[in-house]
Amino acid sequence: MMTVSMGLMKGGYMTVVSADEILAALLLLTNRFVPLALTLIAPILVGILTFHIATSPGMIEVDLAWSYRKAFGPMLAAKVRPGV
Repeated sequence: MMTVSMGLMKGGYMTVVSADEILAALLLLTNRFVPLALTLIAPILVGILTFHIATSPGMIEVDLAWSYRKAFGPMLAAKVRPGV
């Protein structure tokens, strides 16, 4: 794993990923070009998921997230009123 990580850093890949993450975060925080920001960050999320699936076959996090899925529902609401 370390060899691959070092290769990605030396090749400049991680610089591109970091720039992409910052750009996507700024777009999301300013609520501008949200579909573009989500599209930019999607490959990074896939890479993160792939890494964790490959290194942690038990996938305890997925089991926990599924078990508590109702708790995550309010985060996905498009509009929320304070105190509700």
